[in-house]
Amino acid sequence: MKKYVACTALCSLLLLPVKAIAAQCNRIWLSPDLPGAEHSIAQFERAFAKQKFGYSMVKQRMQLFRVPGVSVAYVKGDHVLWAKSYGVLQQGSEQCVEIDTVFSVASISKVVASMMTLLLTQQRTLGLDTDVNSYLKSWKVEGTSLSRTNPVTLRHIMSHTAGFNVHGFSDFQPNETLPNTVQILKGLAPAKNSPINLIYEPGKVYSYSGGGTTVMQLVIEDVMHMSFEQAADKLLFHPLGMDNSSFETPAEKLSDKVAKAHDRFGQTTALPRGWESMPEKAASGLWTNAYDLGLLMAELLRAFNASTTTLFEPEVIRAMMTKQANSKHGLGPILDGETFYHGGANDSYRALFHGNLSTSSGFIILANSASADSLIDEIQDAMKAMGNH
Repeated sequence: MKKYVACTALCSLLLLPVKAIAAQCNRIWLSPDLPGAEHSIAQFERAFAKQKFGYSMVKQRMQLFRVPGVSVAYVKGDHVLWAKSYGVLQQGSEQCVEIDTVFSVASISKVVASMMTLLLTQQRTLGLDTDVNSYLKSWKVEGTSLSRTNPVTLRHIMSHTAGFNVHGFSDFQPNETLPNTVQILKGLAPAKNSPINLIYEPGKVYSYSGGGTTVMQLVIEDVMHMSFEQAADKLLFHPLGMDNSSFETPAEKLSDKVAKAHDRFGQTTALPRGWESMPEKAASGLWTNAYDLGLLMAELLRAFNASTTTLFEPEVIRAMMTKQANSKHGLGPILDGETFYHGGANDSYRALFHGNLSTSSGFIILANSASADSLIDEIQDAMKAMGNH
């Protein structure tokens, strides 16, 4: 059951208003099933206030870094314990960031795309170590001497060892025509990127590639005979109750809930609509909120711990959380000991998805400004200071 509430008396004491509208823009969701949510929020905000910059509150740091809106969710014990949003949808407006406000999460999309792929391997529709050309119908990885011995596989793509070029992609402005998946892979207008091709032998070298993730996007589209956003709805979003998540580009279905884009000076950009489009959906095209990503993280933790029945078999998620050869990634997320994480950064949004397998906990931070990197670092440090990471 979802329950969105305004800031309680406790967090009103902890969050001193910087200006009247800021004081009104605190939105909180507390788990109705788990104890300790309100105490956990207070613990986080105390930890944030005690950092080296003095007793500053989240809102004050948002103003300093020119970040109009932020949303945070905390996962504990395989469930979302709480979610909280700060600030406004757009600089100068009085529209608050709500719990269901959606942000672009950029490369966190890759983790979600990997989960879709892993679910299809669990269903025996795909194989981790099969040549991806056996699945591709509308485009093929061009055969070269690099792939003669080791063809490209989904394992390679998810661990960024496939050997593809194109690290990342440029965002598209509201008035620009969007390319389809094959145009992106071929590097044909209106795509802005070079053609996706191999520059290293598959499996041998770590080379982060959004281009490779776009190959995986086409694999999913070709085997499921539907658009990538439809596949995501069917495989993940509907089963997990992620009601405010979509790979639709542009994000028309959720347009009334979008946190507007802001540049590094905190000014609204991508006008007149107020947000960019990322047609490279699996690589950077997800629109979602912190609560929904919390549901996704909780699913990962439940499956890893085999604690309850989930969409995923435990061995599938344990494989996801196993570091791959010649890579710092598992099958999707970056791995560092017991932690798994992935960041997101595009023209006007910043995001972080961070979990811990040993404590079965994690957090999500989303912001609608290109200047949010330092703020996200500070929120992350406060989360870790709570002792769960």
